[in-house]
Amino acid sequence: MQKVLSLLPLAVQNIFNPLPTYPTTDISTIMKFPSNPDWKPIFTQAVSQQPVTFFQLATVSEPLVPKCRTLTFAGFLGEAPYSPDSTIPATSRNPTDITSAVILAASDARSKKISHDLNISTKAEGVFFLPALWTQFRVRGNYYPISPGAQHGELESRGRKAAELHMGIPEGETFDWDKELLKIWEKQNPTTIKAKFPPPTEEEPVPRDFRLIILVPDEIEQLGAGDGTLLTWKL
Repeated sequence: MQKVLSLLPLAVQNIFNPLPTYPTTDISTIMKFPSNPDWKPIFTQAVSQQPVTFFQLATVSEPLVPKCRTLTFAGFLGEAPYSPDSTIPATSRNPTDITSAVILAASDARSKKISHDLNISTKAEGVFFLPALWTQFRVRGNYYPISPGAQHGELESRGRKAAELHMGIPEGETFDWDKELLKIWEKQNPTTIKAKFPPPTEEEPVPRDFRLIILVPDEIEQLGAGDGTLLTWKL
């Protein structure tokens, strides 16, 4: 039989002799990153001295030209406290002891200023200049949108999985992305942010166009004051 098969075209041979399959490995079991890396306390201490921390997010746009936008730093994914009047019952909230190294900001999908660039590349750099300390941090990595109903499909799914590799979720607990969206939405300023969106409803507690922007870090640099010392952390 084998001699007869050897005379047939390769495509026909494969019908009778299927190609071998190999076991796959769950990437989350081999590429977990620290949720409290060495750079994080230094960064957190620096930004805590700012009443509001703005940062510039540099992205790649078509036709491969840089774009830069100003966003407001909203803390680290999963770590922000709940609003005192949060509508999420205390018994069903995400764990309050989650740790994370993922940069978080909020945005409006209607501006299209970020979603268009995501069609080109997820590569980005966030630059935090802290004038009171005369220092800056540069956070390089990949950025992703997080939306109600996961409207960005595979791209958003990839971003969620990448972010969770940089999160410390207590054993036996889970992290609910919809609850994180609602938590951050409830903390937005009612005059400057919430007023731009339709009022939430029972069916749509978070406006469809509200977005979280997450920056999953690969490399962090700190440019010190005075002598210009450059510290680098690579993941």
